[in-house]
Amino acid sequence: LALIASACRLVLPNEPFPVRFLLDPWSNTEGQLSWLQQSLAHPEVFCLADYPCETVSIEVLKSAPDEDKREAIVWKSLDLIEILLKLSDKHFLEVKQLFEYPVKHCPDVLVLGLLQVDSRWGMLLRTELLTTLVPIFLASHAN
Repeated sequence: LALIASACRLVLPNEPFPVRFLLDPWSNTEGQLSWLQQSLAHPEVFCLADYPCETVSIEVLKSAPDEDKREAIVWKSLDLIEILLKLSDKHFLEVKQLFEYPVKHCPDVLVLGLLQVDSRWGMLLRTELLTTLVPIFLASHAN
């Protein structure tokens, strides 16, 4: 990941990284999933939060998420959530693992994101995640 990110910075020194290519569907879903897994695991090398995207509308939250946690702020990307839901139709377990972090660390942002993305994709995973997350808010979560 570090090598690819460095090469892109060298090849495109005055251009932003074309992150849209990472978040649009690929025919090589395994390769796309691998790239996303690595970028989510290593935000210090390549962080999707550094690039423009469609973001989760969080105005309804009583307390805003911590903007300093790069691992959490990346989950404000509706584009990321949507492509992961699409990938879950073929790679359910691998994608489900990627959602473990936001379920534990930013469940409020994730719930809003799941409710705001296109509903045609990843219905099995979306339903499972929402079933896990809704009780958190019915119990004692700040939001």
